[in-house]
Amino acid sequence: MRKPFKQRLAQALRSPDLETALDRSLPGLAQRRRESLEGEDFELQQAALRDRRADHVKRIPELLKEFTQNATAADSVVHLAADADAACAIVAEIARKAGATLAVKSKSMTTEEIDLGTHLERSGITTVETDLGEYIVQLAGESPSHILVPALHKTREQMAALFREKFGKAVKSDRESLVAFAREELRQSFVEAGIGITGANLAIADTGTIVIVTNEGNDRLVSSLPPVHVVVVGIEKLVPSIEDATAILPLLTRSATGQKMTTYVSFITGPNRSSDIEFVPTLGAHGPREAHIVFVDNGRLEMRADRDFASALQCIKCGACANVCPPFRIVGGHPFGYVYTGAIGLVVTPFHHGLENIAEAQSLCAGCNACETVCPVGIPLPRLINEVRSRAAAKKGGGLKRFGVKAWQEPGKAAAITGGAARVISAVFGKNGFLPHLPALPLGTRWRRLPVPARRPFRSRTMPSGSVPSQTQIPGTAAAGVTIAYFPGCITDRLYPEMGEAVVRVLSACGADVSCPELPDCCGLPAMNSGDPYLARRSARLMIEALERADTQYIVSSSTSCVVTTVQDYPHLFRDDADWLPRAEQLAKRVIDFTGFMEKVARLPIGALRTEDSEIRVTYHDACQTNHVLGIKGEQRRLLAQVMGLTLLEMDDAEMCCGFGGTFSFDHPEIAGRLTHRKLDCASRTTADVIVTDNPGCIMQLRGAVAARGETTTVLHLAELVSQFLPV
Repeated sequence: MRKPFKQRLAQALRSPDLETALDRSLPGLAQRRRESLEGEDFELQQAALRDRRADHVKRIPELLKEFTQNATAADSVVHLAADADAACAIVAEIARKAGATLAVKSKSMTTEEIDLGTHLERSGITTVETDLGEYIVQLAGESPSHILVPALHKTREQMAALFREKFGKAVKSDRESLVAFAREELRQSFVEAGIGITGANLAIADTGTIVIVTNEGNDRLVSSLPPVHVVVVGIEKLVPSIEDATAILPLLTRSATGQKMTTYVSFITGPNRSSDIEFVPTLGAHGPREAHIVFVDNGRLEMRADRDFASALQCIKCGACANVCPPFRIVGGHPFGYVYTGAIGLVVTPFHHGLENIAEAQSLCAGCNACETVCPVGIPLPRLINEVRSRAAAKKGGGLKRFGVKAWQEPGKAAAITGGAARVISAVFGKNGFLPHLPALPLGTRWRRLPVPARRPFRSRTMPSGSVPSQTQIPGTAAAGVTIAYFPGCITDRLYPEMGEAVVRVLSACGADVSCPELPDCCGLPAMNSGDPYLARRSARLMIEALERADTQYIVSSSTSCVVTTVQDYPHLFRDDADWLPRAEQLAKRVIDFTGFMEKVARLPIGALRTEDSEIRVTYHDACQTNHVLGIKGEQRRLLAQVMGLTLLEMDDAEMCCGFGGTFSFDHPEIAGRLTHRKLDCASRTTADVIVTDNPGCIMQLRGAVAARGETTTVLHLAELVSQFLPV
């Protein structure tokens, strides 16, 4: 029985060892994946495998029928279990008929999903996990914390202490000693077991073959020494042919462990057989005489019928989404998911174990989109997590958070509220532009100072004319005469209007004709992130109407979050609306982020902004939406280093989330704070004078944390820094 989410989260945050364990494992897994894919077109491979797996999911009923026919012809027995209880009952009955009292298992997340071990123990069958990580987790009385690495949450020192506690023997904490000890303890179980239970990575329909991918090799002992072999596998693992299997394996192994191929890849068709005596096939000569394949539905067919979630069945369980997830790196898998952990765990849990078991854990997603960029089958994980959030909010209500988001987005009211608050707050606190630490508010003000709202928001500085004064033109700009409507976003408008003014100066200096149209208070992103699609659509309609009135070639925003919302999310929001979908799609063609405009439209030549002040040392933080969604990675660096001639010092983990994530930093301030301070520590090691980024949310997060730390590092939007180098 799993503890409630809040208990699991609190335990993870209090653990003195968890951070060490995760830091030893997760960065290495992510790095090995990157290295294994160097020189390859991952996006092309990802798209091809996405399409292949989508076809497999569509054909599940057909493939299951074909597999059953061919596996039966190869002397296997195929079972179909509608749910977890049925699957457990089938395996228990197979064990009973075999007279088995001891079962050995290799790693299988599907058996974890159905809680097979507990069921077998209740049926009088001792179950021994033989994967090293699963064995450690079993001894500790815990559940796996990672799809691929079950004991990821434990340090090797904890593992050695566990072995000493359970077996009364001194065990060194180096990896070789731990492996040797486990091997010695497990060896006899393989010999004595009456049944061996494995999972399967794939099930090939046209031959009735199951495929198991491992590094330890314990699966080969489990599937060959006991007289009965039982495979427990989800129906989504069905593929048509060996060609499909071999197309999946390279990306599976690279995404999972960074290997070109794992140590063992086993293709098993039916029970063991020999024809060495008069060429007559005999079963069980040197291995199992029985082979059973138990296919598990347990919500998968329901998922397949759900157009929002069918793509989740494409998952090949590589674990890459967890390896790059910033909050996962802080709290691990026990709070971040249920049985299945990481981003994919947040998505599939409602179908396997009920929405109620993920309704709170889904809030751990910061919306950084890193998971989608590494998913080898292109599952739109962030969008699916938002859908889970919407369904959870619809079921239990959005509470105070939804009320706050609605107030922030309420047309005409939000700006008035923040403006009025700014006048009061500024008079009381506003000497340095930050609110003081407020212990009574759980908003993360201990590690981050929140900004005082601007007394005069950006819109009041440019209205009513909406036009801006011209600037001295930058030599060599390619944007002369281009017409632009500037879309600042709500954070820039209400908190950092000087940032918006800097953007306008830069765009004007590029030769563009810039206007600042009157826009609604918010694009709708906070509503989407809080699980309120109705409010999001209302905000989107208002924004589309307003931006349509801007008769310009481009709509430029200095908030990449707002750009992603208008370009990517609006068409999805209106995918069923014949009137609004084409309007959203047309708008998306005109919207561009500030960095993209500078690189693709202005195309400033090398040295165009180099001045005597170009000795400034800067480091760059890659905002999540810029990097992971818009795919902008090198353009900012070219502008800083080549066009401006600045010394660019790269920080470690430049792509790692700063911890803002919109409302995430208020929902989970302790996790956000740890992420932010990691980011600032990385920046400090570069000795840079300025941290540069291009998303206002990141700036709010980083400036506030710098202030709380009492440091003097300057945090600037890219446009703010560029504006300091404009020709006079």
